[in-house]
This record gives sequence, structure tokens and C-alpha cells, in this order.
Amino acid sequence: MSKMYNKTWFKVSICFFILCINVFATDEENKTNMPATSIPVLEQFISNKADTLEGHYYHEIVTLETAKKCSGAASCAEGLKETVSFKTKDGFMFDPEQERGYVKFNGFDKMVLNIPERSRIDTKILIFWTLRVEAAKEQQPLDITKFCSSWCGQSQQKIKGGQVYARLFVDGKPKGEYGALTMPDFGEISFEKQPPAPPRVLDPTISGSVLLVPADFGGRFPETLTLELRWFNDTSMKVISAKEEAQIVVKMIPGEQPEA
Repeated sequence: MSKMYNKTWFKVSICFFILCINVFATDEENKTNMPATSIPVLEQFISNKADTLEGHYYHEIVTLETAKKCSGAASCAEGLKETVSFKTKDGFMFDPEQERGYVKFNGFDKMVLNIPERSRIDTKILIFWTLRVEAAKEQQPLDITKFCSSWCGQSQQKIKGGQVYARLFVDGKPKGEYGALTMPDFGEISFEKQPPAPPRVLDPTISGSVLLVPADFGGRFPETLTLELRWFNDTSMKVISAKEEAQIVVKMIPGEQPEA
């Protein structure tokens, strides 16, 4: 059932992706007087491996039951509810508008866009990207002994949801708007029982588009542009994007041609 769901999603996603390209390209047609269907695809990239990203937050500590033989560490463990429970792992508060915090999505090989010499001055480059993200099936509980080494007992924890962000970077700089996906809470987890099934998101896809013009690069496109998709996991759960579930499509829109 899961495989059939993934195949169906991928077909629907491709159709929606093509529709978005045609709608955007039609708008450009009005500006360039060039039929949208004649705008060629310069390059297409599809992720060839899966990638995962750990959450930026610690899990929420719901209960702590300290064993009698470790009672000396009880106060240390209880203090974690204030200092660690659903707190960021590094004290950093992420702002999706800023460059800091995004990490490279490693599902793609290096993506280098080669721009022909004749197209570097008056051509526009239109880029669409999508990234499908889901909660990883295996989630690790917060190890209390990492903070209280002599503690032993049982801890019930909630894996909190939040936002997963993605953004396209060109030559190391963010371009276009960021995309975001809301992940629901995963559920509770403990050291003694298996976690529940991952939550379902109706359409677990982040997408975006970027229009590059020569003016962005001092009036002339360079010989090559390096594309990179980056993401940030602002939850306490581990997320995954499977093989072939991220893609980038690049189109070139020629400039106005002189009349004969």
C-alpha cells in the first residue's frame, strides 16, 4: 500500500510540477512574446539518494521515573525538564529569512549549470524545485545519561513537530523565497517501547521557484552556476527525503529578438 501511495504521489507531483512550469512560463510568454511551449529545459536534476536531517530541538520530557539505585541523580534529571525539554540543541533560534542555519541537502550530486556564451547577457533562467519530506520511521529517544551520567530509570518523551524549511542557493547565496512544511507531532517514545507509526502529512512537499536575470550577476551570467538545495529541521524529530523525491528543473527564457 505504501509503495502504491508513493508512486501515485510521484505521478501527481510531476503533473503539478509541469503545470506550475507552464503557468509561470505563460506569464513570461506575455513579456517575451515567445510561446511557452518553446521555452527549452536547460537542465533537470533528480535526487539519486536519500538524505536525513535531525531535529533542531530536544524531545519534550513528559515523565521521568528514576530508579531507587540511582536516586542520587534524580534532581539532575528533574532539572532537565526546565533546561533541556523541547529546547534547541545549540541555543540558536533559526530565522528562515536568514542564510544561517540551512544545511546542504545531500540527495543530489553536485549540480553545476553550464550557460552557453550566447545566453549570458539577455537570457532569463527560471528554476523550479520540490522536496518531499517525511518523518523517519526510526526515532531515537533523548539519552538522559548524556546530561546526568549516573541516572537510570525510565523517561517518557514526546517527539514534537514544527516546521521544516528549504531554500535554493545559487553559487552559495540564497535565491528566491524559502519554502516550509508543517510536521505534526510524532507521538511519544520511551526507552522500553517502540515508537508509534510516523504521522501522515497530506502533501509532504516543499517547493519554490527562482527567476535569475543577468542583472543579478553584474549584467552577465557567468560560465557556470552551482545550484544547491538546503534545508533546516525546526522540530525534535528526524526527517527524511527518499531517493528521487527531490528535483530541480531549469529553463532558459531567451531575451527579445530584434525584428527582421
